[in-house]
Amino acid sequence: MDLEGLLRFRCPHDKGIHKAFRSDVYFSGSKEIFDFPLYLMAFTNRSGSNFIASHLVQTGFFAGFAESFNHDEVVRSSRAISSNSFVDHVGRLTRWLSRDGKMPGYKVSWDQLTMLLRWNIHRMFSGVRVIHVYREDLIAQAVSFSIARQTGAWSSWVQKTREPKFDYDDIASFVCSVAEANQRIKIITSALQMPYRQVCYENFVADPMLLIRETCSFAGFEFDAQSPCTSRFERQATED
Repeated sequence: MDLEGLLRFRCPHDKGIHKAFRSDVYFSGSKEIFDFPLYLMAFTNRSGSNFIASHLVQTGFFAGFAESFNHDEVVRSSRAISSNSFVDHVGRLTRWLSRDGKMPGYKVSWDQLTMLLRWNIHRMFSGVRVIHVYREDLIAQAVSFSIARQTGAWSSWVQKTREPKFDYDDIASFVCSVAEANQRIKIITSALQMPYRQVCYENFVADPMLLIRETCSFAGFEFDAQSPCTSRFERQATED
């Protein structure tokens, strides 16, 4: 799929949010609303993004980095805060996350990234910066996904509902889809010349402080702590 095709692609989140707000999803303003960048963490399932996001939030510079643009979460939270359009919803959520002077961050899949671009949501901000979390070991990532999907244990504190079974087809299919998703994130950010930084999960586990400092620097902050941040997400044997 070429860049034009990627930007036109409509994912289930796009369609669900469109329906929830009766197509009132576009930012048409001529001037930005926020004087800071839109920080996006591009990820694929079981890439270790929650683990890394939790560490970044613990630096004190960021807030959020949750999957706030999943259509079911948008519907739930928009009702709770009485959003009347998607732009209004992003604005309310961003103001809430930044209430203590922290920079709001959002997790996005490649198709949620194109959804936000297509709706001009990035124009609400002074710019956009993409932190792309990925794993070198796609097999381990795929095995982790297969186990989590079968057991329901998506996080380290969740108990398994049943024992998983080896599923070659499921693992092989996931490897292909993750490789494709990672490539699409690179294509989109490169073609549109978006500020972009990769964070490799395996390297993060090996030296978290180095990656935290480098990622904060990319985001425009100087992090000088000498000890690792704490995280509510423990590293799972197969994922985090």
